[in-house]
Parts: sequence; C-alpha cells; structure tokens
Amino acid sequence: GDFGTHSDSSTAANIQTDIDVASSIADTSDADYFKFRMPSNKNNAVIRISGLSTNCNIEIYDASTGVATMELLRESSVTGTNDEVIVINNLGVGPYIVKVFPDEAETVGTTNYTIRVSTSSSEVFSQQP
Repeated sequence: GDFGTHSDSSTAANIQTDIDVASSIADTSDADYFKFRMPSNKNNAVIRISGLSTNCNIEIYDASTGVATMELLRESSVTGTNDEVIVINNLGVGPYIVKVFPDEAETVGTTNYTIRVSTSSSEVFSQQP
C-alpha cells in the first residue's frame, strides 16, 4: 500500500487514533498492517475501513505481548465495497495491529481506502460513526 513496505506485522505503520489515514492495496497478494495504541483515558474503539473500490477484509490483533505472539481479537468480512467495521471495548493501551487485505475472490487491481481508529471513553454499542 501507500505505506511502503508495511506488508507484514513486524513493519506495521504506526497510525494515530481519531484521524483518517488514506492507503491502498495493490493487488490480491498485497496486505497493509497498521499499529496503534489506545489513549490512556479511552479504552473503547471503532476501527473503520471506508471508501473501498473493491472488497477487502480486516482483522485486529492484540500485539501487547509482541508481534510474534499477537492474538486475533476480531475480524470483519462484509461483502462488496461496504465499510468494514470492528467495534471493540475495554482495550488496554496495546499496541494493536490492524491487517487490511483483499478478498481474493473479488479484488482486481488497486484498492484505495481510508482507515480510522475512533476511540471513546464510553462503551461503544453501535457501528455507526
């Protein structure tokens, strides 16, 4: 993607929370990895991938014990180009890794998208922004 060689978890691009980050995936063999930490005063998050031109999926991992032992927490695999959204509450500071990858069956060519990790001090009950 646009973040250079952030195509595996050990080279994940550090992103800030609560801002839009634009990226892209080149083809079905590409994947983007992003790393974020939760603010100390907020422990609830909504991870949203929007603006997809082809179908992609996302996974979020807890990497607080290290990338080699990171644990899958949630995944989203909505069909088509609808937003991929993960809501996750009661998070520690992290870090966490988000993997964005194409749906092999549907993705052809470059996919541009926006990733945003929105954080909240109150529990999140809905996927709506």
